[in-house]
Order: sequence, then C-alpha cells, then structure tokens
Amino acid sequence: QEPHVGGFTRVGFLAPARTEPRRLGMADAAEGKSSADGAAAGDLEASGRLSSGTRDLLAGMIAGFVTKIFEHPLDTIKVLQQTMGDRYAGAADCLLTTYRAGGVPALYRGLLCPLFGSM
Repeated sequence: QEPHVGGFTRVGFLAPARTEPRRLGMADAAEGKSSADGAAAGDLEASGRLSSGTRDLLAGMIAGFVTKIFEHPLDTIKVLQQTMGDRYAGAADCLLTTYRAGGVPALYRGLLCPLFGSM
C-alpha cells in the first residue's frame, strides 16, 4: 500500500487516492446481509458516498462546463473576426465593439449548444 499524503498517493505524479467500495465478508453473510443491502441507492456506496465512476463523471461535466464559460467569449470574438474581419481592426477592437453593442450577453450568445456538448 502506497503512503497517503494529504489525500494523494505517490505514483510518479500526484493522483487522487481512491477508496474501494465496502465488500461484504463472511461476518456480514452470517448476519443475513446481502450485497444488495449495501448498494440499494443506485450509485451510492454503503457509506453514503458516490461511487468512483460517478464522481469522475460529475467532475468531468463540471470541468467542461467551467471551461466553456471562460472560453466561449474568446471563441465568439474569433468567429466574428473570421466571418466579418473587415469590420474590426483587431481582436481588442472586436471585443470592445461587441461589448458596446450588446454587453456581456453578446459575448455569450449561442452558448447553450456548446455548453451541452462540453458536458
């Protein structure tokens, strides 16, 4: 077993330490517990925590969501320059003109579809 340091284990690089789901042993079987008793709530483990796969899925969805929120205004400016480049003197001019014309919502126009695609 690798030593744990602050919730991380040393394996060449820092990777989150994983906890294995509780396994039913002989003592549990003698008490009449079944494997279904531990996982009756779907993805919740016997301890009441989400399974490793579910946590990874949720973390990936949140990361995609946050990334798209920060990236979309830059992508909007890029697309505006590609399609109507003769109107703008550069990226800064495109950003300021777009912001003055429609405010922050103009920078996030069309975000919904890419947002769902990133999750």
